[in-house]
Amino acid sequence: MKKKPRKVYSESFKINKVQMYETGRMSISAMSKLYDISETALYKWVDKYRSTPATERIVIETESDYLKLVELQERIDKMERLIGVQQLKLSYHQAILKEAGEHYKEDIEKKFG
Repeated sequence: MKKKPRKVYSESFKINKVQMYETGRMSISAMSKLYDISETALYKWVDKYRSTPATERIVIETESDYLKLVELQERIDKMERLIGVQQLKLSYHQAILKEAGEHYKEDIEKKFG
């Protein structure tokens, strides 16, 4: 059985791979397969060479995820505006019913329900 040679990677190589991971260009598992490096080693490199503190979370999303979030936010904004308009109309109608009831001395809402 042939013994596998020990691989030694330069610091610049490690930093480059960590940057690829942080920017979302490549996942740990993809790098592991492509460069024949264990995932454990890659995660150790990320811990050692990361550009953000370990307590911060890096969110990597595809452009389609971002566009979907933007679309959903626009839809939420549109619905909130619609609810606001409906609330104004409802308040206006309630005020009219109240004024009409006081004017005619009858509970119009109860009478015409």
